[in-house]
Amino acid sequence: MWATPQDLFDELNAEFGFTLDVCAEEYNAKCERYFTPKQDGLKQRWEGVCWMNPPYGRGVGEWIQKAKESAEQNGATVVCLMPARTDTSWWHQHILGGEAEVRFLKGRLKFGTQENSAPFPSVLVIFRGKETMTQAKERMTQELVPAAKKAIAAAKPENMLSPIVAASGESAARRFLEYFTVTIRNKNTRRAYWRACNAFLDYAESKGIVDLRHVEPMLVAAYIEKRTEHTGIKPPSPKQDLAAIRGLFDYLVTGGILPFNPAAAVKGPSYVVRRGKTPILSKADAKKLLESIPLTYKVKRADGVEEERADLLGLRDRALIALMIFTFARVGAATKMQVGDYYQNGKRWFVRLHEKGGKEHELPVHHSAEEYLDAYLKAAGIENQKKSPLFRTSPGRSRALSERSLTPEMALEMVKRRATQGGITAPVRNHTFRGTGITAYLESGGTIENAQAIANHADARTTKLYDRRGDRVSLDEIEKIQL
Repeated sequence: MWATPQDLFDELNAEFGFTLDVCAEEYNAKCERYFTPKQDGLKQRWEGVCWMNPPYGRGVGEWIQKAKESAEQNGATVVCLMPARTDTSWWHQHILGGEAEVRFLKGRLKFGTQENSAPFPSVLVIFRGKETMTQAKERMTQELVPAAKKAIAAAKPENMLSPIVAASGESAARRFLEYFTVTIRNKNTRRAYWRACNAFLDYAESKGIVDLRHVEPMLVAAYIEKRTEHTGIKPPSPKQDLAAIRGLFDYLVTGGILPFNPAAAVKGPSYVVRRGKTPILSKADAKKLLESIPLTYKVKRADGVEEERADLLGLRDRALIALMIFTFARVGAATKMQVGDYYQNGKRWFVRLHEKGGKEHELPVHHSAEEYLDAYLKAAGIENQKKSPLFRTSPGRSRALSERSLTPEMALEMVKRRATQGGITAPVRNHTFRGTGITAYLESGGTIENAQAIANHADARTTKLYDRRGDRVSLDEIEKIQL
């Protein structure tokens, strides 16, 4: 009944970066990781940065006690949304006079889809835990090496970092972790750099290195040479590895851990890209895909009569794919959109894309994308929920929409499935639609400069990688080869 208001959560999530919703249902969970009533959050271990909006019954005191203990014993930070009942025993026992931060909220909240405000004022109670080195190691490993989670679960905490880092002292270990958590904001870059640096440290350990201070330029050069010559590894990978290693040692130098950067003088492999490798669709295939997505389905009522209903997932998927084609949007920017990011300005409709580095990119909407977005929003009934996710997940096989945003990974599964169902034989990826849109635009007489502006590329050379007009060489041109 008292589902968390989405705009309040979004504001707090931007501040805290929650990793766990300790009491939720599948349809309203605010984090990727959450505990359901069946799992009973009170019996689970709370770690990381937790969001808590507990059941507002007599047992609310147990939840506050659990939050306080999790901060004190596990180093967790727990943000609790509570009714402001300062006369209760749990308030006096666990909050009043303690170390918890208290933020009283102005006015009264509207919870979930309730039309009226709550009959009580609300307050945020924040219990902050102090993260230990062991917990930092555990968190970094779990965030950045998902493939190794099972092996890590059986390992001892002290073995979670490379032995070389651990042997270099606590200051070096903390600085090592800070490099990934503080200097790198993009999760994908962070994951790739973590793997690259640890692969190098494994190599260094195999060569007898036992301390970060013993790493020499020749060792870094030998590793990059080995990576470059390895069968199946393309030049971009060793080049990225070197960037990760160089950045790590730079950070260790500026932190006073090392006297110099052993990777600074190492030269990476030459690699020049003139043609992108993202698979794209022809205009005919793109049109075929959009038209193949079912927009309705039939259900049999209790009286035996078949009834046709709007397929919200089909309408959602068609709108998302069309948006990526007609705006050249990255899938990450598209899936981050809220309903309010599709808005009217005068007689035209616009979209606001949230790009890399926190940049916003606003574009007018193509009439086809506008038609598909309008149909989706009307059928879903979310036109007025401006601060809620635009493209939403669907719990289980319910065909209903949840309050959670679709992720790029979910979008990839979706586009592959839709392509297969639509009889598209060409390979399809999320980025396929960006390249498809750019190529279709250029084929219709558009310019590289304008395509660059629409795609929001900093450099026209990046836009040219998506230009595949030269891929389709006509038979007439081949027949011109005469002997």
